[in-house]
Amino acid sequence: MVTLKLEMFNDAGAHVQCNNAGHTGPFTFLFPDPSGTTNDSTNAPAANIDANGDLVFRVRVDNNSTVAQLPGVTAGTAHADDCGMLHYSSSTQLVTIDYVATHPNAFLNWNLSVVRGSHGQVAGASGTTSSLNPDHLVNAASVLLESCPQAAFAVNLYCEARAESGYGRQSQYGPSATIAFALITP
Repeated sequence: MVTLKLEMFNDAGAHVQCNNAGHTGPFTFLFPDPSGTTNDSTNAPAANIDANGDLVFRVRVDNNSTVAQLPGVTAGTAHADDCGMLHYSSSTQLVTIDYVATHPNAFLNWNLSVVRGSHGQVAGASGTTSSLNPDHLVNAASVLLESCPQAAFAVNLYCEARAESGYGRQSQYGPSATIAFALITP
């Protein structure tokens, strides 16, 4: 946490307090009004004014990267092989996709999607805090396959760190991961 402080002084070099939060100075600190238009402003809240009538900003600097990993896919006790082939025995068998979407301070948004062939997304999950390490997306084979007896899937995990520069999100802290597998009958 970094605190920035803005102190005002008159032309004689004497400290001048603001007129916010019960102080009686000659000026008021203003902030952009988040609920208004670009030209609207509001008085800086008391939480941003210290005992001397100075403006303070508390900024958390966190340049930690997120982690996006897809360790593997299983159907029952069978693991997808290096080629991505995964044998399943029945439509009720559970297919488990392991994933890791974390940030050291849980400042992330993440999205996991499972896409079947050219059909589009058939399963997914998302969150705004770190997942378990690993966490599991579990669906019956029938949910993923729908009317297909066998199918190929892509699993995409995208993590977005909530780090901002003041102008935009810092995408270099948000990796992604992709794996593919095919559910096939024995």
